Amino acid sequence: MDPKMLMIATGAAGLVVGFVAGRLSAGCTGGPDVDESGVEPGDGIELYVGNLSYDLSEKELIKVFAAHGKVLSARIIKNKFNNRSKGYGFLEMATQSGSDKAVKAMHGKEVKGRKLVVNEARSRSRD
Repeated sequence: MDPKMLMIATGAAGLVVGFVAGRLSAGCTGGPDVDESGVEPGDGIELYVGNLSYDLSEKELIKVFAAHGKVLSARIIKNKFNNRSKGYGFLEMATQSGSDKAVKAMHGKEVKGRKLVVNEARSRSRD
């Protein structure tokens, strides 16, 4: 084998091994997304939020719902061609009680001129 090719192959293998080792060690400590309550994004209760204002940001969405419980994450679904909001998104609440409070308080509430539709998300087929 050509010495240059051997060096490239060895370097690539080392990179893969280093990447895998880094991912495994990060997983052992809980990773950077774990907070003091021990709840990670992906472990909470997911809510569907519809009829969003097109200029509402994810940070604003989190702020609106944070009054009802701990929000782990928020995603506003966007058009892949122009990156504009499609008018709906998903929130992840840390606890079932926080999720229930948020649905009860926010469903039908007006935010930026639009009455929100809030309910528990039906499926998690994103995986």
